[in-house]
Amino acid sequence: MTARVSELSDPGLLAIPRRRHIGQTREDLLAHLMNHVDDDGGIHEKCGSRVLESALMLTLLHRENLFPDVRRGLAGYLRRASLIRDAAPFDRMLAPAALGRPTVLPFNEALAWLDEYDHFTAVRKRRVFGSVLGLLGVVAPEDIPDLSAVRYRGMAPWVELCLCALKVINAYGRGTPHQVSDEDRVFLFDRLADNLAAGCHLTSYLLALYACGLLRSGSSVVRDGAAQLVQLRSADGGMPFVPEMEIFCTATAGLALVRAGAPRALMTRMADFLVALQSADGGWAFTATSRQSDVDDTAYCVEFLREFEPVRYAVSIRAAQDFLVSLVNADGGFPTFQRGHQSEVTMTAGAVIALAPRWDRYGAVIGPALDYLLDAQREDGAFERSWSLSEADAMFRAAHAAQAIPPGRLDQRLQDRISLAATRSVGYLERTHNSDGGWGQRAGDASDVLSTSYSVLTAACWGRHQLGAKGLQYLMDVQEPGGGFTSIPDQCAPRPLPYDFPVLADVYALMALGVTGGA
Repeated sequence: MTARVSELSDPGLLAIPRRRHIGQTREDLLAHLMNHVDDDGGIHEKCGSRVLESALMLTLLHRENLFPDVRRGLAGYLRRASLIRDAAPFDRMLAPAALGRPTVLPFNEALAWLDEYDHFTAVRKRRVFGSVLGLLGVVAPEDIPDLSAVRYRGMAPWVELCLCALKVINAYGRGTPHQVSDEDRVFLFDRLADNLAAGCHLTSYLLALYACGLLRSGSSVVRDGAAQLVQLRSADGGMPFVPEMEIFCTATAGLALVRAGAPRALMTRMADFLVALQSADGGWAFTATSRQSDVDDTAYCVEFLREFEPVRYAVSIRAAQDFLVSLVNADGGFPTFQRGHQSEVTMTAGAVIALAPRWDRYGAVIGPALDYLLDAQREDGAFERSWSLSEADAMFRAAHAAQAIPPGRLDQRLQDRISLAATRSVGYLERTHNSDGGWGQRAGDASDVLSTSYSVLTAACWGRHQLGAKGLQYLMDVQEPGGGFTSIPDQCAPRPLPYDFPVLADVYALMALGVTGGA
């Protein structure tokens, strides 16, 4: 990534102490990350356990009187989670409630933690999370949101399932089961029979099973679904958010590895693995068990395939680019899943990165997308947080998108706007930089590997190598003996609840260490 904002660039490559050690840090990490790739070319790391799904699973199994040994394991996980001092507020309410020790709180007090998450989904999330708290007895029945008029069709499949299930749960919790329509009942049972969500979004599936148990006591659908979920437990006794995210993990890792000079045979296995999972619509989902392609995974897959072998994978790349173009919204931005849904910064940036090298074909789409990105930047230099809790993630993707445009394609107006965006982003990084050399998810947060990696990459995009060098020193200082890295998770869903795929800390750290350009 070559900076084009000369007035912000400091000269030379990264000139920091222990540069030889940077090279060793990267080599150790490269070997460590390559070991994550399975024989089929994919990265099949399991998602860490999470309180939300574990609490829902324990509640479901208690009500259905199923799998006592599994319940004991879930209770043990939740007891341990309830002792974590810095646990998220939502977890601190859910864990004891699922263990039979709920504290009934006023609705607004119970959901106050959500106020810090400024996002277009905030209103819906208050209803969703308020409903979950009502299910577990944390908020009183009279405070449970009324979802009788909720519209759940036209969303991603697991969102449809989640909202329909919560409509049923709320109706029963509020003592108004007559508000559940025949259409709602048919939708739930058909989706569960189709097994659409079981393999990719456990939150929605658990809520749907709970709702179906209310509609039809002793249902075999509920028993069979619970038996499937039991097989997905983690070793610590808890439940994950999703079983795997092998497409996203493989695409991002492939991009980091190809830039780091990993062996060609390994790269070919990874690329072929992804191409085999490309959907008929030209896009990619986050996992093979999902039928919903999305912009984020598609953009990362295109970026990896193009950097590795653009000719060999030209057909796949072109199909994916056409898929992306089919989703562009009237405002010039791109949504995550479906055209007409809210445009998002990181999705738009990813689409620009995927399309930019073919300006001759997609220039009419790329220009408005860049304007959308630049309009979305706040005066402090940051953007809204999307599927990441780290503000630096969106800044990195937006900066990378601006630098991906082929030379000579931008008019003076866009060049001036990009220069202003660069000034704002660099100012944000300078203000939020921690004394240990790293960055946190937001200003004032403790440094973590993922946020620091995104920040280093952002600084590199804008040519601020000396600023990024401080982050690289932080990464060197926290590297583990085996070559890998550990970070607090930043990926989140349902937003803003984080979930953990530890390999992503290695992936983005390797990308960040790559901006040294060799050494």
